[in-house]
Amino acid sequence: MMRIIFVLFFCFFSLFSQASVIVYGTRVVYNSNDKSINVELQNEGIKPSLVQVWIEDEKKNTKVPFIISPPVSRIEPNNRQTLRISYTGESLPKDRETLFYFNMFDVPPKPSENELTSPSYLQFAVNSKLKLFFRPNNLSMTVSEAREKVEWDLDGKYIVANNVTPYYITYSSILVKQGNRTYKAKNADMIPPFSKMRFQMDTTVKGSAQVEWNIIDDFGAHREGVSSIN
Repeated sequence: MMRIIFVLFFCFFSLFSQASVIVYGTRVVYNSNDKSINVELQNEGIKPSLVQVWIEDEKKNTKVPFIISPPVSRIEPNNRQTLRISYTGESLPKDRETLFYFNMFDVPPKPSENELTSPSYLQFAVNSKLKLFFRPNNLSMTVSEAREKVEWDLDGKYIVANNVTPYYITYSSILVKQGNRTYKAKNADMIPPFSKMRFQMDTTVKGSAQVEWNIIDDFGAHREGVSSIN
């Protein structure tokens, strides 16, 4: 019976087309003194792909102070496409980073009639989304200094992070260490500038402790550190 089901499934979906364009990098940083920045795409597939790109804010509003050129590209197999992002100069906060999102919608081509062995086929279109940080000049500290400036406190089953810096800080893990015991905070996340975030643990922690954290930097690399808990 399973063999029959497998054969029917294979016949019905005898051909599929999958998106294959990747973006170099895990995030985009736009320094305010840059005239423009580049984002590189690579088609790692064996067929051309049609790619559409755009930038949106946190509310998915596409009316943003950036222009991407070209907004639509056909990328041949094993070829690259360089996109240019330019800031149009509209006013943004000067005392902190502003978060946007870079989107790439990758649609693979429809198979030709010669390639089709069945009237049915699957086509996978992929929407990739990367964080884009607009970073003003002359912030009060460097991005490297910022991760050491975050203030930590315990509140029952929660570890509270107070980001007193002008940067978005993305945590991949947060561990509370007390003696030989370790308590893992759930759902480590990105903390906006000048804001607090609470991370739940499985048990209440009291007394002196330290927090061991792992953050993701501008290049997508993981950076570890240790901070005291107030």
